[in-house]
Amino acid sequence: MVKNRVTLICQICGKEYEVPLSVVKIGSKYCSWACLAESKRGKPLIVKDREAWLRRKSEAFKGVPRTEEQKRKISATLKGQKCPWVSERNKRNVGPLHPQWKGGVGSEATKIRRSEGLIEWKKKVFKRDGYACGFCGIGNTKIEADHIRPFSLYPELRLDLANGQTLCKPCHKRKTDLDRIWYDNFRTRL
Repeated sequence: MVKNRVTLICQICGKEYEVPLSVVKIGSKYCSWACLAESKRGKPLIVKDREAWLRRKSEAFKGVPRTEEQKRKISATLKGQKCPWVSERNKRNVGPLHPQWKGGVGSEATKIRRSEGLIEWKKKVFKRDGYACGFCGIGNTKIEADHIRPFSLYPELRLDLANGQTLCKPCHKRKTDLDRIWYDNFRTRL
């Protein structure tokens, strides 16, 4: 027996199994999830025929099985009706008819961030930096192109390749938080 482990006997199958002392304090009674499931539902969870098990599982969520007569009645009732998500009511809330429509105006920053120029700028920054974070050096993760000088404060540097760096998501968040603190203090002192 390993140190800090205890041997117990499963209440369902009678097999001996070892658990850490911390699990004994919580209350371990079963050697596996299958025995636990059997104790809860009265039937084993061991899956021998996966396809049959998946079929039964999906059928369990479909509701009450309908007879052929019920299916015909439902079909006759729904015939000629339009789908609810393509109804005239839903068409009224699209574009200029929507209550929150603002004239098709998006912010300048959003238009610039989605522009071809900025997308190309990001690709060039990633390629230049070897698709790895400039702070921690980790590659093959979720990387983002960061403006060294903030996008909002330096519009003339938005597409300047020298103003870009590749950062992973955590490093980019950390750097942005520090930028906000620094630039907020900088603006108050001007």
